[in-house]
Formats: sequence, C-alpha cells, structure tokens
Amino acid sequence: MKPTGARAIRGMTAVFALLLLPARLPAQEPVKPFRYDWSGTTAFVIGTCWHGYTLAGASAGAEAFVMRGLTVGADLGAHRFVAHDPIFGLLTAKVGYHFVDRGRPARVDPFINLLVGGAFTGDIAASSAGFGGGLNYWFSDRIGLHSEARFQVVSVMEGLLTFRIGLSFR
Repeated sequence: MKPTGARAIRGMTAVFALLLLPARLPAQEPVKPFRYDWSGTTAFVIGTCWHGYTLAGASAGAEAFVMRGLTVGADLGAHRFVAHDPIFGLLTAKVGYHFVDRGRPARVDPFINLLVGGAFTGDIAASSAGFGGGLNYWFSDRIGLHSEARFQVVSVMEGLLTFRIGLSFR
C-alpha cells in the first residue's frame, strides 16, 4: 500500500523534526579543566613551648597560588596554655611552596611554609617568625585532610612547636 500525500508529509515532517532536535537542545557548557588556585584550612592545634607547657587551640586561614607552586597566605589562631588561663592569638603571614602540578588533581599535596607574624593577648603583643611543613590529603577535588607541623619563635623569649590537624578546602 502506497502512503497517501498526508501520511507522506507527516512522515517527512517527523524525520525532519528528529534531525533538527539536537540543534534545539540547549548547548552544553564546556567542562572547565581542573586548576588548583587557592586553599583554605581550619585546624585543631596542639603543641608545646620551650618551657614544657602544653598548649591547645584552633586556627583558620587561606592561601593563594601566585606562580607555579609558590603561595602567599595568612592564618589566625586562638591558643591557650593548658596550665594557664589567658588565651593568646597568633596572626601569621606565610609564604609557601606546594609540590604539586596545579593543573592535575593529586591526592597527596606536600608543602612547606615560612612564617612571620605576631602573638597577642589583651595588653601584650610580640613578633614571631618560623617555618613549617605538612601535607593535604584530598578526599575529593574540594575537601581534604590538613596536617602540619610548625616551629615559631615568639619574641626572643619563647619557642612554640605545634601540630595542626583539620580540614582543607579549595
């Protein structure tokens, strides 16, 4: 049986519509390539001073890549010696280096930091300087485990050895 004119036109219209359907779908966004440009951290801090007193606290900070693995950043922490009452703050600027390729996701992200900043309480302030290093272990492209060890000299009277463990995000 030969199709009639109306059936033939409907069939050709259906074929034409199927051919044009992909052109009518919304255009997909191109997939943005991975790029590691910054990271933030929150961490629990535990450590000791030269005199043997234990300290505990918390800190938060961020850093941005400026060239290859070179970073600049800052963090702020609130700490307390366990045997003493006053809480003191540590504000630290840091220059660091991450040993990763910023264009490819990597699970393990080792880094080192040079630190300069200050310690303060309600009425006292002192300068600080030091160094540190650690690694981020990325569970996904956005969140990971942050671990770090730091040694900071505060003024000329005190040295702090601290260990930080917390979360990194980017």
